[in-house]
Amino acid sequence: MSGTIVTIRPDGEIERLAWVGRKGPTLDALQKAVGGYIEPVPVRFEGRARQGYVNEDGISLGLQPNPHAVKYDAYGRLLLGNLAIWVPDAKSKNPK
Repeated sequence: MSGTIVTIRPDGEIERLAWVGRKGPTLDALQKAVGGYIEPVPVRFEGRARQGYVNEDGISLGLQPNPHAVKYDAYGRLLLGNLAIWVPDAKSKNPK
């Protein structure tokens, strides 16, 4: 499943990494985006419910609060460190 890993950093920088494959992104790719073990968080991005990920050890690692991620978190929580969001490509329709 092709798509994009959108990473929102605490400084507001947004990185988009195109992902091409039969399945969604690998664990390794998501861990690289958040800088460690991943913890899933429900988010709303581009008007849709999506799966987001943060660093599971954000508190113990002393990661910076991410004020830019608050508007995406489904519960409006202040997340720490990078927020990575998986955005699958829209399914193409076959013309008849």
